Amino acid sequence: MNRALSRFLFSLFFAAIAVGINFKTSAQNARAQFEEMLIQTPAHPLACSFMAHQPDYFMSEDCPPKFQFLNKPLIGGYFQSTDIHNRESSYYDLLLKDDCKRYFLLSALSDYYFLLADSLLAAASLPAEYKFLMLTQSGLNPHFEKDKKAGLWGLNAAEAARYGLWVDDSMDERFLSQASTRAAVAHLSYLHSELGGKTHLVVMAFARGMLRVKQSNIDQAGNQWTKGLSEEELEYLAFFSAAVRVWASLPLSNMRPALLSLQWNYSEVKCDTVISMARVAEVLMLDKASLMKRNLHLPLGQYDPARKRSYFSLEKEFIPSFHAQYSIIKKPAPKPIPEPVEEEIKITHVVKRGDVLGAIAAKYGVRISDLQAWNGLKRDVIYVGQKLKIYAEKPVKSQDESVPTVEYTEHVFYKVKNGDTLWAISQKHKNVTPEEIMEMNGIGEKIRPGQTLKIPKK
Repeated sequence: MNRALSRFLFSLFFAAIAVGINFKTSAQNARAQFEEMLIQTPAHPLACSFMAHQPDYFMSEDCPPKFQFLNKPLIGGYFQSTDIHNRESSYYDLLLKDDCKRYFLLSALSDYYFLLADSLLAAASLPAEYKFLMLTQSGLNPHFEKDKKAGLWGLNAAEAARYGLWVDDSMDERFLSQASTRAAVAHLSYLHSELGGKTHLVVMAFARGMLRVKQSNIDQAGNQWTKGLSEEELEYLAFFSAAVRVWASLPLSNMRPALLSLQWNYSEVKCDTVISMARVAEVLMLDKASLMKRNLHLPLGQYDPARKRSYFSLEKEFIPSFHAQYSIIKKPAPKPIPEPVEEEIKITHVVKRGDVLGAIAAKYGVRISDLQAWNGLKRDVIYVGQKLKIYAEKPVKSQDESVPTVEYTEHVFYKVKNGDTLWAISQKHKNVTPEEIMEMNGIGEKIRPGQTLKIPKK
């Protein structure tokens, strides 16, 4: 009997150790996931631009000790639960990491993104603290996407569609901060009403779903409500309450004007035909990856005017060029030249004084982008004596043979205006090509307003 009792007690002891290890692992996994989420925050365009334009903002050494947050009041007495309170300390470390540099960035971003929610929450008579769900759901990252949740509020597709957002293969409005905020506040209003205004339940339902709240019976548990929660859920609530305490304790960053000015560098563009971001990037000579990242709400990288709310975002400085070259952009891109094969002729062109990529490409019947790809050129700058590889389908005259050229003894002057392109200028002058303008002026494809160009007179 004693031996059986001993075995039973030993089994209970080891089971308790196993459960403790499992709880610790679950908590660590939850914290690791939040850490991974926050690591992604600096990568989205607004954060990148802000860090590049405001480097001095991150030089502050005024990083407060974490203990000053512990006794700050928090919304709803239910968040004072010991199960939550004892876990918050690790999230102060998480938010104040790297001598508070992480907090400085998050605080600056919150100055902009919280503004989107404040007026909507107030109009719906909802607690302002609900806006911190943007931090715990996505790390204040409008490009967040994980486990079928996406956008600033980490909405799933069903929630987004319920409140009027488009979510399909061609358009996902969860990545639009203002649209997703309107949907999120509408969802919060519904949850707040259904759960009797109990903020702790609303936060849980927003993060894990109303069904989870009902299944765990935490809406009926009173002060013992945390007993029905998993370790991951307790960690989530600890992260939420820690964020509210930190933001309530530290001074505001006052970076809203700087962030707004960076956003104002972009405009929403609409047009009357389907166009691809790849085509826009090619014609305007923009970085395709950056343009696509700026327009994540277009998963296929294609703007469709049939979607009445659809638009794409473009830097304001390129808007005049977009309109000037719209007739080219809306046409299908020419078929790409296939990769060099053995049957093609490889030519080596030695750059001479006055050569530009446009004139060289025209001479050999290839595209400028192909010249750049074949020779690893990131810009249109070339230098005298440089050897360029060219793959042509038909033989062309070698550089040693005399190539007849046309010399223009007469020319007119033209002053470049805002929005002008070489193609647009050539169309204003009879029988003149962009390549002839480049050759006469010894320039590449890029021009600037106020520049004076010689135009061949034929």
